[in-house]
Formats: sequence, structure tokens, C-alpha cells
Amino acid sequence: MNKKRGSVLDSIYNHIKPVVEEEGLSLWDVRYEKEGSNWFLRVIIDKEGGATIDDCEAVHNPINKLLDKLDPIKQSYIFEVASAGLGRELTTDAHFDACIGQEVRVVFIRPQDGVKEIEGILTSYDKDIIKLECDGEVKSITKSDLAYTKLNDDKGLF
Repeated sequence: MNKKRGSVLDSIYNHIKPVVEEEGLSLWDVRYEKEGSNWFLRVIIDKEGGATIDDCEAVHNPINKLLDKLDPIKQSYIFEVASAGLGRELTTDAHFDACIGQEVRVVFIRPQDGVKEIEGILTSYDKDIIKLECDGEVKSITKSDLAYTKLNDDKGLF
């Protein structure tokens, strides 16, 4: 699971994953995020070739009913189902594993060697370090120095 997620989101992830998979989709992520004065529970799905709006609609109602039954989050929130999209954020080991060999963009919390972000081919990762090939050179980057890592917007996963 994702270290940034708490036990409530991990529980939601585990409960809704079978619902998503019944539709031939994969569950990319579950996020609980505040925007302005509103909280959003976002379920992010994927499939080979990319999830469509019809895919999002197919799982929205079954997941919503399950969430109503479980009532895992006591405060009010807006529920959304979305496609992972091309510029998907990599947050879990499974995400990094799926994207080895793909071009990614990493953004640092604070500039490293005067640079705020870099792009390169993800060659490997472990719990603490990701390795990118940039201009023929492999760079080791400590995950704790990263604000985020995303699949390059110009490249598709599949």
C-alpha cells in the first residue's frame, strides 16, 4: 500500500478493489484530498488502453453503494471516479513497478543541484531510492526528496 495513505484509505482500497476488477479494470489509487472548503474521495481506475467515462460510470454506483454501507469517512465529501490518465502520479510500489522503462518526471521538494525537476527513464526503484536514466547517466534519487513522480504527460503507459 501507499505510505501516504492511512488505514481508512487502505481499507476503502481493499473493499472496492473487487468491484473495480469485476468490470475488467484495475484500481490505480484512492485519494482523500481537500480542495478549497471541500473534501474529495477520489477513486482512480485504469485499464489497458486507458479507462473511459463509461468505465468510470460502470463502477461509480456500485462503489458509492458500498461506501454508503461501510461509512468509512464520517465527514461529508464529494465522491469521484476518474481515469488515471497519461500524467498519472506514481505513489505505490505497484505504480513504480508498472512504469519501469517508462519516461517519468520527478519534482523535488527543494532544488537538487540547482534543479527543481528532471525527466528520465525509470530504470529501478526500491523502498527509498528510484533510479532514472537521464542523458545516458543513471541518477539515484532519494524518494524522501521528491514532491512527486509522474509518468511523463507525453507518454502512455500501455
